[in-house]
Amino acid sequence: MGLLGSILGAAANKGGGGLLASILGHLTGGGSGTGTSGAGGIDLGSLISKFQQGGMGNIVNSWIGMGQNLPISADQVTQALGSDKLKDLATKFGIPQDQLADMLSKHLPKVVDKLTPKGQVPQGDVSKDLDELTKNTKFDDLDSLIADYEAKK
Repeated sequence: MGLLGSILGAAANKGGGGLLASILGHLTGGGSGTGTSGAGGIDLGSLISKFQQGGMGNIVNSWIGMGQNLPISADQVTQALGSDKLKDLATKFGIPQDQLADMLSKHLPKVVDKLTPKGQVPQGDVSKDLDELTKNTKFDDLDSLIADYEAKK
């Protein structure tokens, strides 16, 4: 089983959270992003900085703050993270780039909000926190991506 198979297997066991953690890990330069693997990890501060530097500071700050989360579009996710980075990730995970951007636009506001409950960005690796958050959370569009992948095997 290759890297994608392992990631998708973890995602299937967590309702999609393993895939999301892996994607976030790669976005922040930490590799797999899984807390249990010991490799890489997820630096939420790094991810937030990418959005702030990409012109989405007001949006991402709303996710951290105590008020309502502002929405972000798939196009804004692409603008903030960079088309080349999303293209590379989409290729790595076998997901169409537009689906990846859409998935991130749907889930990042909720994930960042939940990982910053007191309006403070945690320092260091948040992989274990993300694992806990996603343990009982259903990510329907991730589940459909997993099903598509499995059907292509």
